[in-house]
This record gives sequence, C-alpha cells and structure tokens, in this order.
Amino acid sequence: MLFMRAALEGEQIPFEIRGEGGRKQVVRTRRAGDARNLSSYFSKCQGLMDLYSPEEAYRPDFQLFFDCYRNHMFGRLGLGGSFTQRLPNGMLAAEMFNDFVGYLREQAIERKVAKALWRLKKEGVNYQRESIDRWFSGAAALDRGMLPFRAELLFPECAAVESEMLPHLCWRFIDGQWVQLPSIDRLGDGNAEYHCRIDVHAAMDARDLFFGDKRGVDSDLFDVLGPHLGKVEVGGRHGALHLHVVYLIDVSKLPTLQWLQSRFSARWARVTGGRGYVFYSHEREDRSELEAQGKWVLEVQHPREVERWEKLKQYVMGYFASDDQLLFAKPTERSRALTSGRTWR
Repeated sequence: MLFMRAALEGEQIPFEIRGEGGRKQVVRTRRAGDARNLSSYFSKCQGLMDLYSPEEAYRPDFQLFFDCYRNHMFGRLGLGGSFTQRLPNGMLAAEMFNDFVGYLREQAIERKVAKALWRLKKEGVNYQRESIDRWFSGAAALDRGMLPFRAELLFPECAAVESEMLPHLCWRFIDGQWVQLPSIDRLGDGNAEYHCRIDVHAAMDARDLFFGDKRGVDSDLFDVLGPHLGKVEVGGRHGALHLHVVYLIDVSKLPTLQWLQSRFSARWARVTGGRGYVFYSHEREDRSELEAQGKWVLEVQHPREVERWEKLKQYVMGYFASDDQLLFAKPTERSRALTSGRTWR
C-alpha cells in the first residue's frame, strides 16, 4: 500500500494548520524528495478501508492500517471530504488526518511492523528458494532434454457477468460498531473490476483450476507439460493479482512452440470466461539482444549440462523467489503463494 509506505518510511506531516480558533487555515506541506505527498491520501482512506475482509490474513502493514483506521476518530467519523470541515471539538478534518498519520507511526513502532515485514519477506524468500531447489533436484532426476516455458497468466480487467464481480461493499461506524453495508458509490468508470484481480481467494481458485483436471479436453496438452512452478503475485500499474508460471517441456513430445502457446492460451481462456490473456517470455522483444549477450536461458536444457542447468536455476530463482511482489493478503497465514507440480501424466 503506497499510503502506508509513505506514512511509515517518511516524516512528512500532511497539513500545516495556520491560525487559531475560527481563523484556522489548511496548507498542504511539501513532500520530501521522491516520497508521495501524504495529503493526497486524505480522501482515499475510506476507500482503502472498504477493501478490508475479516476472512483474510493481511500482511503487517495492511493490518496496521485497518486496525488504526477503525480505532481512530478520523475513520470513525468517516472524514475525507473537505480539509476544512470543522469537528465538534474545534479541530479541522485536516488536523484529524495529521493525528491519524501520527497514530499510525506510533502503532507501527509499538507493534514492530518494520521487523515483522522484514521477517515475513525473509521467511517467504527462504521458503521459495528451498522449494525451487527441491523442484530442480526432482527435475534433474528425469534426465532428459527439457524446454523451460515461462508465462504470465493475466486476468481480464473488467467483469462481464455478475459471477465475475465482487459485491461493492463499504465499512461505516454506526451506533458504536463497524458494520459492512452495500455501497452506493459509483465504481470508477462504471465497470466492475474482474474479481480475481483483487480477491486473493478467487485468484488462488483460478490457479488451482488451471493446474487441476488433466484428463479433460486438455489431456494432450498435459502429455507435453512437465514439472511446473506457479506463483500468485501482485504487479502492474494497478497492483493487480496475476499468475506467474514456468514449465519444463518434454521436447520429444512437443509438436511446436506455437502449438503449445495456442493450447496454453486456450486452457487459460476457459478458466477466465474466455477473456484471460497470457504473456509469453519466448516472445520478449529483447530476446535477440539477450541471446547475443549469452543471457537467454529459455532454450532446451539437459540436467547433465551442469553449468547451463545451474544458470537456468538462478534465472528461475530470480523471478520466483523475490519479495518485490509480496501479496497484501492470503486466505490464511499458512497459504502459499508459490506452488509446484509433478511431472508428465
């Protein structure tokens, strides 16, 4: 969450309050360096709170925001409209937002959120590296030529039918308690976002469905697809959920790369109502440049060629064992973003 990063990693006070009593004036303070200006989040916090679901396990900085927003008067009063709104105690809404940011920082120190995030990332990366190491050891035992096949499976941006939508709900503090209600706010440009882009439960269900039944219409595809890694990640301009996969393909069974990509895309389309799309690393625009530099590894590999096999392993580690696309939430604390699969049927 960019707001939490700006609040916890910086020292900016969003607003300067000039004057006293009925003559108070609100002035936005200047941001420091490349940091985002905290005042720009004044009107967005209520929308961020609406993302909260009691059924999900959030990472420490997200949980901190949700807890503090529910406990602080800035959240309970539902502020975020006008900076200069005057409250019954004489404060302006901008002053209350300053106090809310200070409260976040105090609670972050008390809860040791920075340390908890560091531990979460470290443990996550260590687990992923160990999983990938075991995966490569198992693949090496297959002792055959294999083509690494990497792809990003992306969800459509907008929902087309009701089953692809998330109910648009909001949180409000009413009669001394927080309640979740249907929202009457317009959804952006009027198009509801596809649920798997924002609901980690739905994204992981889509992952399981894609890697699931191998005996149906795609049985010939799974005759070719070998061991795989799959990871649910967030990324892109909007921080949307998507899937990142890599397969090892038995080249003796592979008709053509074009056939593989066509069947792979068709499989993903069936999972996403016909509208999901796939980015293939074999189609990178800079492929020829990488080949000239000796950095291209997505070509037929054999475990007996130890140096090239290790190079591929480090390449996969670099993409699948990282903390720069850490999930903001999981169905449970023990849910795994990275999963691995077995060999040919």
